[in-house]
Amino acid sequence: MRYVLRPDQEEVLQKVKALFVQGARRVILFLPTGAGKTVIASHVVEGAVSKGNRVLFLAHRRELIFQSSEKLTNLGVSHGIIMGSHPTSPSASVQVASVQTAVRRNLGDFQVVIVDECHHARSDSYQEILNRYPQSAILGLSATPYRLDGKGLGKIFQEIVPGLGTRDLINAGHLVPFRVFAPPTIDMRGAKIRGGDFAREEMSRCMGTKIYGDILRHWQNHGRGLPTVLFAASVQQSEELVAEFRGAGVAAAHIDASTLPAKRDEALKALASGNLELLSNVGILTEGWDCPPAACGIMARPTASLCLHVQMVGRMLRTFQGKTGAIILDHAGNHLRHGFVTDDREIDLDGLKKRSKKDGEVKVPSVRICPSCYACMPGATLVCPQCGHVFEATGREIRYNRASILQEIKPGPLKSWQRDMGREVYPDAPKEPRTKKDPATYYAEKLAIARERGYNLRWADHQFMATFGKWPSFGKGQIEEKLPKRSWAW
Repeated sequence: MRYVLRPDQEEVLQKVKALFVQGARRVILFLPTGAGKTVIASHVVEGAVSKGNRVLFLAHRRELIFQSSEKLTNLGVSHGIIMGSHPTSPSASVQVASVQTAVRRNLGDFQVVIVDECHHARSDSYQEILNRYPQSAILGLSATPYRLDGKGLGKIFQEIVPGLGTRDLINAGHLVPFRVFAPPTIDMRGAKIRGGDFAREEMSRCMGTKIYGDILRHWQNHGRGLPTVLFAASVQQSEELVAEFRGAGVAAAHIDASTLPAKRDEALKALASGNLELLSNVGILTEGWDCPPAACGIMARPTASLCLHVQMVGRMLRTFQGKTGAIILDHAGNHLRHGFVTDDREIDLDGLKKRSKKDGEVKVPSVRICPSCYACMPGATLVCPQCGHVFEATGREIRYNRASILQEIKPGPLKSWQRDMGREVYPDAPKEPRTKKDPATYYAEKLAIARERGYNLRWADHQFMATFGKWPSFGKGQIEEKLPKRSWAW
């Protein structure tokens, strides 16, 4: 069965093909979780095989290997699997290989190499494999094309092709809308950072005081009845939480890296089929894993990495029959550190832009807490949409709710999905411009950046909205006067 690409998927596929035709050897396909990266890659595979080329598809976890294999099978792509003692099909033109196995074996020549979750490609094992194919076309797939520490992949890849962002995919119905409940504040000051994220022992040490709210009670209030994935910071914490859920009559299970493969597979299938209500994991389901029915995510582990934050939330946003939305219970306050997955971020091969580290944190759009009703809202809001409290223009002092009750926080005026979630749509709050530039000049500069870097042009619209609090409404002539003197194809 050949999957017919959506127009937005077809557009990025053609951009990828054009870059390879123009001579690029290493290209990243940058799409949010659930946008169809593997489906698009399968069309690349299909085209390569039709021309007599061999294709190597690399992934770093057994769940991703079998998941990618299943998708290729569903799309009619014949292939073999290279992983440990798994039976192989050496004559197949397409091979789905484990990185851990591929680095130890001579797999032969491949004209096309596809790297799933390519933000790991700077590691030694990936580099050893990719260095064997200096003349091959290498396509990287990632929803977060930067390392855990925010640094880019420009030393490995030459081009990056972005598709629609999470916000646009939600509005188009290709991802589900979501609600986030988080504590008013989280304090991880003093926690050590290692490899771009909080060290595992630091997360474990902080669990007693730095995870806010009763996890079971909040899940019973907001997530009961939804297939749930819990992201834990340590095996001990995960097992304790699973025991607590089981004690309340909830069908719950725990998996980690030491869980036997058969038990892991059994738990994942039980969650997908509805026989398991909650699956807690430690470092297994944070990226790449696909379970469309999953509709509630519990963040019980803090992370200093925007990459991991985006990957975890993305697990819940895939569409599924009867699924109308997702719930994120952020007991670790990761949204207060990193913002929402729908926030506009400028990303290229150099990595995340305008990063500012303080205690290991990445600077993100702020969240404001109302001192009267403790509702959470975007930091630029001047009037609380819940109780009408007017924030002081100067001398602000944020007061926090210390009762450890998660509050719903909102990313801004996404009116279409707010209606879908059955919530009241509040009028846009007034907003002071964050620049002294003329609006038309500012918009022209952002359009120029978008065109030079191959971004979707709506990126410029969202940058304008974030700065001026309204959507741009300029005529073509006004903008052309402000653009650099070069030829643009409108």
